[in-house]
Amino acid sequence: AEQDFTQFSIQMEAISGLFHLWVGGHMASPFSPYDPIFLSHYAFIDKLWSHWQDRSPTGLPRYPCEFRYVKMKPFDIAPDDLLLSQQQLCTVYVPVTLGAPCNYTHSNSLHRDQDGYDGKGFDQDAQPDAHRVYDIHGYDWQGYDRSGFDRAGWDCNGYGRDHFNRDGFDIDGFDVSGYNRYGFNRSLVTSFGMRKDETYLPYVKVEVIESLFDAGYNTYGYNKFGLDKNGFDMFGFDEKGYDKDNCNYFFRGPHHMRFYFFVQQQLYMANTELLLNIKRICPPVTPLPDWWLVHNWMTTDQHDTITLIRHIEQKWVSHHPFDSGYIPNISSLKDDGLWLPVTPDLRFCFELHWYSGCPMGTQPVSCPDLCQHTECPGFPNSECRVHRCGACFSEWYDRATGRHVMCQGCIDEMGMSHVDGSSWQSGCQLCMCQGGAVSCSKLHCPDPGSCQHPALDPSQCCSSCDGCRYNGQTFQNGDSVVVDTCTSCVCLNGDISCASVQCPTLSCKDVVQRPGSCCPQCAQGCANGRAHGESWKPEACAQCSCEDGNVRCEVVTCLDLTCLDQYKPAGECCSICQSGCKHEGKQYMNGDVFSPVANPC
Repeated sequence: AEQDFTQFSIQMEAISGLFHLWVGGHMASPFSPYDPIFLSHYAFIDKLWSHWQDRSPTGLPRYPCEFRYVKMKPFDIAPDDLLLSQQQLCTVYVPVTLGAPCNYTHSNSLHRDQDGYDGKGFDQDAQPDAHRVYDIHGYDWQGYDRSGFDRAGWDCNGYGRDHFNRDGFDIDGFDVSGYNRYGFNRSLVTSFGMRKDETYLPYVKVEVIESLFDAGYNTYGYNKFGLDKNGFDMFGFDEKGYDKDNCNYFFRGPHHMRFYFFVQQQLYMANTELLLNIKRICPPVTPLPDWWLVHNWMTTDQHDTITLIRHIEQKWVSHHPFDSGYIPNISSLKDDGLWLPVTPDLRFCFELHWYSGCPMGTQPVSCPDLCQHTECPGFPNSECRVHRCGACFSEWYDRATGRHVMCQGCIDEMGMSHVDGSSWQSGCQLCMCQGGAVSCSKLHCPDPGSCQHPALDPSQCCSSCDGCRYNGQTFQNGDSVVVDTCTSCVCLNGDISCASVQCPTLSCKDVVQRPGSCCPQCAQGCANGRAHGESWKPEACAQCSCEDGNVRCEVVTCLDLTCLDQYKPAGECCSICQSGCKHEGKQYMNGDVFSPVANPC
């Protein structure tokens, strides 16, 4: 709460002035007290003053003494006579929803006024209202034109020209996406494909839908029929139209009044730190014109007051910066296929985060499933819920009453019991039991030492220098490590020791560098097109061969023959013995026995 009365007063008058100028008309002139809105506005200002007193029980003595007992003209009443709303003015301010009637006591058509005429001026027999008189601007004495809409585009029942009310629902109770307050469309099918009789459309994967409704309720706390665990819909009413107080007055809206009720409660209880976390999603507050300060006698020293107000306006902007990244939510269908009513964030100028369950000023965060594999031994009937507001932790609630319970002890995934506050090692994780939930984190490992490439033993949790981990591979001590083709490496106690490859000296003429090889190699073929290892005879008495790219030739050496019958085959260098014998015109093979013709005996 503001501690200085002067600061408090100037801020209050500046905000009040902005409202005067926003309304316009008589409210922006010296005749504003004659406007009925004036009385409603300053009743609200008095309510804020009453709340300030509640937040600052010792605040009244700080009211300036030089003004407190001075009687005001022409009322002849001093401020001291009016400081306490309830004790001195007999006025108590209650939230709008609590001060409204509980139930409708009569049924009145939502389409017709008290005289039985609809928004266009016709009765049930389609006869026009002959008594309605319109001014030169086309509006009757209630401010409605001939189509039944006021200057802002709303009819007397709160429906706009687009046939949707301020809550975003049409006269039949369906929103702009075509769904009613329970999440069913006009064909009585939900956004995730379930019919009213709980059967599904043919294309729906039932197992996917069941995963969205763990234990019968989705992540927002509602079942497939749009009701929470107490049987209330997303606006706080049961299927018969009654809220937890057994009232039905706001069943058909305006629902933003219920949002307003809870927002007021949270604003009233929030501290300054939480309030500073709220970002504006509306444009910044416009500066108060200088002439308004003079017009309303806000100061005797105009320059000092204007400087002070400009400083206050800058503080407003810095404390609640404009959220330029905000994207208005115009669809009630969520990314996960579920349906949720669109909340009136823009009417409040900040995101409500309504369905997250987080208090104002605390942003919802994404959390893992901290309730998985957890039990509450002290309260077997309790339910674990993940707290996702500002930080992640688990909470336990009594399933029957919904009350928060303190859970003592945990049961891990192996079925072992642990007392609250204890810790243990599970594999390579260090786990702790806190509030009935098990939370685990990676085990902290000591420094493995001076080696640069420590390896992780599969049987251990921490790395050591007993091996090497290099380029995503694990090597044992002494293993060769391939770095590149020209480097020879080996794993030695967590380090990679390398040396360059020494290439041999080649004697061949044709040298080639083959892919994947560090050292050059002799070409496999010869320049004359001969392949490696191929032999040939360029002439009868010469023998050549291709070896590692070199052509080698030798002179053929002939053997000394002892046979008498020799001959040299065509194209050969050396003579060879004639195979067999020729006698008396006949050819005989070696070893043949025969009788000559001339001497058969």
